[in-house]
Amino acid sequence: MPYRGALEKSLTREGEEVRFLIYKSGDQFELKIIFFIDQLETKVTVIDFFPTKMNPLKMQSRS
Repeated sequence: MPYRGALEKSLTREGEEVRFLIYKSGDQFELKIIFFIDQLETKVTVIDFFPTKMNPLKMQSRS
């Protein structure tokens, strides 16, 4: 199921595909959940929760 998240092309981690899901609550609030999948340990690690109304360039400096 975690593979249904889209690839986040603006972020990279050494050899790992960074993905995201959008969480929407109501009309005004959207959150991008940024994560990667560790296939060796079969776990998902959340890197950041990013409000979609923020400037996307700030996302790179936060991770």
